[in-house]
Amino acid sequence: MIRNSQTAEGLLRVANELDPALRKVGFRRNHLRWNRPRASFVDVVELQLGKAGVPGREQFTLNAGAFIPSFAEVVWQKKHSGFAKEVDCAVRARPDEILRHAFSGDAHDVWWHLQTKHDAELVARELNELISTHLIPFLDKFQSYDDIRQFLVARTDFFGKYPLTRIYLALAQWATGYRDPARRTLQETAATSGAWSERATSVQSVLERGDDALFRPFAISAQPETKAQRGSKGLVSNVSADQGQR
Repeated sequence: MIRNSQTAEGLLRVANELDPALRKVGFRRNHLRWNRPRASFVDVVELQLGKAGVPGREQFTLNAGAFIPSFAEVVWQKKHSGFAKEVDCAVRARPDEILRHAFSGDAHDVWWHLQTKHDAELVARELNELISTHLIPFLDKFQSYDDIRQFLVARTDFFGKYPLTRIYLALAQWATGYRDPARRTLQETAATSGAWSERATSVQSVLERGDDALFRPFAISAQPETKAQRGSKGLVSNVSADQGQR
C-alpha cells in the first residue's frame, strides 16, 4: 500500500518511466506490476514498497520472478486469473541476487528512496539499465522445467521461510521425471510446515493420480512477436498458444 501522496506520485513516475522499455520486450502493466506471458509461464516485474519508515523517505525495491500457472493450478486446485504477483512466483529474485548471481541467501536487499521529482527520474534511469542489462536476461534463461528445478534446488534459504517454494520444487521435480525426490520434498514439507501440511499432501495426491497433462510443454519465445508474425500465424491456424496467467 502506498502510504502518502508524495510516495505515490514518485512511484508512479518511476513506473511510467519503466513502462515503455518493458513493453518493448513483451510486458504489459497493471499499476506497479508487469507481466509477460511466455507459453507455459509468466514473467513478473514488480515495484515493492518497503515497511513504513521516516515520513517522506519511504523506500521501495524491485522484484522479478517467473510464475508457472500449471503449478499454481495444482497447488490451489483452480485456474489462476488476473495479474501474476511476484510473491506467488516459483522463481523469485531481487536486484542484488541477480547482479551477484547469488541465490543462497547471502545477497542484500537494495532499496531506493524518493524525495523529489528529480530523484524519480534518476532512479528510473538506473532501474531501466538494471532491467535491460540484468533482469531481462535473468528471466530469459528459464527455458524449461529443468531450468526451474535447478534454480529451486539451490534456493535452500527459501525452504524454511516459504513452504510454497518447496512445493514448487516438488512440482518441478515431478515435471522433469524426478518422481521419488518430488515425493520426498512433499513429505518433508507436510511434516515440517504446519499450516502447509495439508496443502503438500493434497498436491501429492493430485500428482499420484498420474495426469501428466498438468504440465504443459514449454515453447519459449523471449521476444514478443511482430504484427507481421502474428498475421502470418493467423493464416495457418486459428489456434493460439496457451499463455496461461499466473
